[in-house]
Amino acid sequence: MTQASENNVISEDVSKLESATDNVDHSQSGHDNNVEEDLGENKDENKTGKNSQAEEGTDESLASPPPKNTRMKGYFVIAIVSFVNYAAADVKKDGEFNTPININEDESGLTIVMVSSIISMVLCSFMVIIGLDRFTRLQRYWKQVIQPKSKIELVILVFLVIWWTVFTFIITAVTGVAGGGSRLYNVYFSTWICLITSFWTLERWVVRAGYMTSLYDFMMESPNRSAGWMVLGIASILNLLFHVNTKNNWDSAVINLEDEDKQKNVKDYFDNIYSNGQPEWVIALTIITAIVSVVFILIEIFRNNRSAQQSEQPEIEIKMEGIMLFVLTICWVPTGFFVTTIGGVANAISNIYFFTWLCTILVVYSFVSWVRYWREMVWRVIEKQDAEYNKAKQRTIQVDEQAGAEEKLEEEEKVEVKPEIRHSLW
Repeated sequence: MTQASENNVISEDVSKLESATDNVDHSQSGHDNNVEEDLGENKDENKTGKNSQAEEGTDESLASPPPKNTRMKGYFVIAIVSFVNYAAADVKKDGEFNTPININEDESGLTIVMVSSIISMVLCSFMVIIGLDRFTRLQRYWKQVIQPKSKIELVILVFLVIWWTVFTFIITAVTGVAGGGSRLYNVYFSTWICLITSFWTLERWVVRAGYMTSLYDFMMESPNRSAGWMVLGIASILNLLFHVNTKNNWDSAVINLEDEDKQKNVKDYFDNIYSNGQPEWVIALTIITAIVSVVFILIEIFRNNRSAQQSEQPEIEIKMEGIMLFVLTICWVPTGFFVTTIGGVANAISNIYFFTWLCTILVVYSFVSWVRYWREMVWRVIEKQDAEYNKAKQRTIQVDEQAGAEEKLEEEEKVEVKPEIRHSLW
């Protein structure tokens, strides 16, 4: 093959390679352009999607889980228990009053129970529904009702507390339909549960709004035994109120009985109870307990807080507190036993029955708490004395060791001086 033919072949190969590289460059640039176009389209789609979600405004909120709201538990309990209260009153209204010492045969009392239960049940059921609503378009408005620091919810809770406070006294007092001897236990207990749950739900709202700490934390952080005195004072005042109401109104409640034989039996029953001095003794003991509780609460409130040990009680105060708790204990334990047994003024299931036992238990608990505190105080004194004794012992040992070392040093000096004396004399 000649040199010219070889040069032609090489030039053809070079031209083929150049054309191939040009095609690759064109295809790569086209692919890059396509990718850029696709990315631009995706960005546009994302922008349009976000704009559409912003216009709708509720798609993501509908899918979000409901926030934690402990007040819903209170509304749910009140709604259920209100239904139980209504059902118990409705069943009793359809039946007959055949209890042995029932002094409340007026059906208007059952009507009061049913009306109070229906209103409470409807209101609390509405609060539960709006609290669980995560599907309708109205949820944006419901959030304004159940959000923290909501004035609407505060008004509802205050209404429930006042509502059940009034009707609890009307229904469970001696002249009420669920008073002592009525044996309408479902009406009695469901009424009290609604009242207690209303207070608990209001307390949850106040804590969630940030106005104060929980009642439990407040009681646990109270210095000394002031929390026990506060609870005992409240229980004593309520017990006094219910005992005075029972003593003054039991005879007027008996008059409402239609059966003369039953009226005579019930009147003799209460005459026997209120003629032996039990009511006067319980009322006097409750007044003394309330006064003592208020005194110790005021002492704790007005205690001098300028010192570093502001929660420490003086020794005289601790002794007086122990003496008062011991006296109240030996008075309340037999009182709670005899008053709530057969023939006692609080033998029937009623307010005075439960609050008499509540005062008894609180007094015993406070006395046991004081004894525990006294033992700890004695142990701290003994521990302090032991520490001082050990410290003095160590100081004595050090003094003895130092004295012994000085004596030994003097003896060594004497031994060293004696030869010199002998040598000089010699």
